[in-house]
Order: sequence, then C-alpha cells, then structure tokens
Amino acid sequence: MKNLKTTGTLILIAGLFVFSNSCGNENQKAQKTSTNDMENSEVYDEAADSSSMYYIEIDLSKLEELSQGDKINLSLIDQDKSYTLVVRRAQETMPGILSISANIEDRETGLASLNFREGRLTGMLDFYKENTRYRVSYDPKKNMHFILEVLPSERDEKEGGDPMTPKLHNGQN
Repeated sequence: MKNLKTTGTLILIAGLFVFSNSCGNENQKAQKTSTNDMENSEVYDEAADSSSMYYIEIDLSKLEELSQGDKINLSLIDQDKSYTLVVRRAQETMPGILSISANIEDRETGLASLNFREGRLTGMLDFYKENTRYRVSYDPKKNMHFILEVLPSERDEKEGGDPMTPKLHNGQN
C-alpha cells in the first residue's frame, strides 16, 4: 500500500511538472508574438509621424518563385516613381523565410536587401546616387507595405579612415 501511495505521488508530481513546462512554452510563444507585434507597431508609429514615409505596391506573389535575373516592380503609391529590382540572389535562409538581394535599377542606383516571411516584406533599400536609405516595413492598420527614410544620424555606420596598408622597409607603400 505504501508503494502505491509513493507511485501515485510520483505520477502526480511528474504530471504537474509536464503541465507547468507546457504552460511555460505557451507563455514564451505569446511573449515572443507580443514582442514582434510591439516592434512592428513601433516602426509603424515612427513612420506615421514622418513625412518621408511612402506606401509601396509590389506583387508579393512573384516573390515566392524568384531566381537570379528576375525583375520585381516596386511602385510608390501617390508618387510618380517606380523602381525595377533586378534579383541577384533569392534563397530560403530558414524555413519560411526568403532572403532577397537585388540591384535597384542597375548596380549604380542602389541595392535592396529584403526578407519575405508570411506574406510580409521587410528590409532595406540603399540608393547610392541619392545617398538615402529606406526601411521596408508593413502597416497593419492599412494592410500595406511602406518605406521609411532612415536619416543619416540614425544609421549605424563608421567613418572610413586611412588605408591599412603595411609600410615596406624602404619607407614606401
């Protein structure tokens, strides 16, 4: 009888342990989803106050089957501008996440570094000729993608310095 009580107690403890772990995982998932929603909301709130935010139109269905050399049209809504992105590389880096690298128009105009996941596009557009950078994000309130200019003061860049070439013994480079 004593063994039966001990076994029953152990089963009860094991059941509580499994239950508490499974509840903990659900809480972690909920917190992670909440954190992602907050990050997207912060980007959207920042963009809503900005005059350098432009809603964009892009055919998301074309993004699912990209290969090198394919062209994607990106149009700025309410602006008379559109850009052709020429795919350099499209690769599923993780299950469900497509990483896209594309030239904007040509190599001289700029570079797009994008991620496509669950029907949403994020990333950066660097326009070399204009010396501007835009963050690609999603507006959940309008169910549309937009670009937001990243100001030079907000960029995480370091200034260049002198070349680090070793000096030769005779003093010449």
